[in-house]
Amino acid sequence: MNASFAELKVLSKLLVIEIDIPYEVLPVDLIFLEKVEKFYICVGGTYEKDVKHVFQNTLCCMVDKSVVLEGVFHVLGKKTEVLYLRVKDLKNLQKELEREELLKVRDLELQSCDEMVSLGNTVGRQTTNVFQNLESLCLSDMRKLKSICSLSIGSGLINLKRLKVVKINKMARLKLEGMENLGEIWLTHNLRELTVINCHGLVKIFSSSITMGSVMLERLTIYGCKMMDAIFWNERGENEAASAVVAKIQFPHLKYLQLGTLPNLTHFCKSFEEVEFPQLEKAYLSALPKLDDLASKGHLFNKKEDELHLEKSSYSSHATPCR
Repeated sequence: MNASFAELKVLSKLLVIEIDIPYEVLPVDLIFLEKVEKFYICVGGTYEKDVKHVFQNTLCCMVDKSVVLEGVFHVLGKKTEVLYLRVKDLKNLQKELEREELLKVRDLELQSCDEMVSLGNTVGRQTTNVFQNLESLCLSDMRKLKSICSLSIGSGLINLKRLKVVKINKMARLKLEGMENLGEIWLTHNLRELTVINCHGLVKIFSSSITMGSVMLERLTIYGCKMMDAIFWNERGENEAASAVVAKIQFPHLKYLQLGTLPNLTHFCKSFEEVEFPQLEKAYLSALPKLDDLASKGHLFNKKEDELHLEKSSYSSHATPCR
């Protein structure tokens, strides 16, 4: 850093800044940054830029103590579009959500926030718009995280397009509802229960790479997703050599499966030879007009039809589950 903060403070017309600030020299007073319009500011470390973020206001904080965030968010929070946090003692973003300091954030990444249990819980407050512009959410290596956010916050994630949840040992359940623009998801290997409802942007749920990290699933519910055409998809299926490696996938712990009101579902598993659920006990399948009768495919469930609670009255005979 060639310029001192004393020198920066006298630049009254400063509108654009890119700076890495060591935690030890971070000034308490950041008022001199209030007039800045475009910025890339990293506190406590370095953050590799993504090309797509070049023209977006980016704030990164890699520190041990969350008290640092108070002054930073107060000055820059409402202008920030890309936010990366690696703050060891950060428990939540409660204050920032209540002050609506994160309204413009489009890309939020939290990593190694060891004390965080949830992003926030604002029951009883008007919070449906606190993440109104959020398009990408990435959570990784969060030791204590059990849930992403309260229902009131979750219902406001209307523009979320990308969700990545990896290395989250405590999170056993994930429910995605009404996220109409959500198009991509990556899931933690410890997830036990996944519910997806009315996420109309999702075309597929499990690619082969995602599936390998989701084998602990015990319950899977997918309902009311208008554009979904396949549940399981081998993205390497066009390459025969690669496809042979993952020709068959297995969910050894799945006991409950519910698929309903998926008007464009034409494949249960696409470019796989088969998917197996050796422990499946209940399967509720309804309103799948373009999907063939799954019960006739014995290898799919690895059980006899009379061993399952299987609803099959809503199928057509236009497609095969695996192709």
